[in-house]
Amino acid sequence: MLLAKHTGALISRRCPLAPSLYAFHRDISQSTTARNNPPESTSSPEPTESDAATLFENPTPAEASTTEVETSEPGVERYANPKRRSYKWLYSDDGWQYALAKKGHTNWLGRRVPFPMNPAFQPRTPTPDAMREEIYRVWKSDPTKNTPRMLAYRFKFSIHRIEAILKLKVLEKRMEEEGKVALQKDLTKNMENLLGVRQYEPSKPDASLVGGSEPVTKTIPEVGSPLFRAIDEEEEYSAQDAARDLQKAPLNSSSGAHQSLSGTEPFELVDSVALLKQEKTRDDHKVVEKNPVLINRRWDFMFTDINPNLPPKDRKILVRTTEGVLRHATPLERKDRIQKLWPKDAKIAYRV
Repeated sequence: MLLAKHTGALISRRCPLAPSLYAFHRDISQSTTARNNPPESTSSPEPTESDAATLFENPTPAEASTTEVETSEPGVERYANPKRRSYKWLYSDDGWQYALAKKGHTNWLGRRVPFPMNPAFQPRTPTPDAMREEIYRVWKSDPTKNTPRMLAYRFKFSIHRIEAILKLKVLEKRMEEEGKVALQKDLTKNMENLLGVRQYEPSKPDASLVGGSEPVTKTIPEVGSPLFRAIDEEEEYSAQDAARDLQKAPLNSSSGAHQSLSGTEPFELVDSVALLKQEKTRDDHKVVEKNPVLINRRWDFMFTDINPNLPPKDRKILVRTTEGVLRHATPLERKDRIQKLWPKDAKIAYRV
């Protein structure tokens, strides 16, 4: 308990924080000065015990010597400036954890979860900026040798995450060289402390420092309807026959298996703006025919060649528009279509 006696006012309450106690004595001293030296035109009323208690509970800045409470209706209090009380949350139990952030641990409002109302949401710890810089440096030293798959094996990240890190770093370096952006390194460092990012050590390039390792690839099996075929015991049935029945390209050798793996090609940033300009200038989506009889006001129809004997890059994709125009698909339309039908060959088909 704290007993504060000043100008005839006796107040008893639990010990508050130092700023609140200092603000109380400051306001009381200002009130005392105004009482001892009143202006000639007006007179300042002497603070009562209730006024001192109000100032003790709701401290105001030094320039304000009056109470910040206005009464618009009987029994209803309205604060003239609510912003002056907004700093109080910093002195609560939830606010102190941001003033004294623990490095290497999360500093969330919900203690162990970022959103108290959604405890099931457990986000992944962000990758340290120092590790991302190291990934970019290793790739930049030899882009041909250090493919996304090799970097994924080394840093124990997935290939998609490695490609995303390289893409953002390439754009970041490019914009920094052009003077379009100023990097806020201090903000990144402070945010990493609040989000529980551990310090990265280049001598130990291990993703476990940031929340655990990832699989290099995520295998998603293409499950379809069962296919049964009766085969005689003496009949020969090779891998080519199975590929023909499944309507898939045969895998002839182990070298082909290596070439079909994702992330084995050198990483290069795809310029979307240049692709759009190239799409407008190319004539590979030229019109084949125009038929006014086939005009419809609902959809565009897309026709895809699924010949297994042709590689995806050589298969034709045609589009019948609502105006009855039959044309070749644009590069972006081909990419989306091939990505949907043949995900493994989408990157190769689109680049060619």
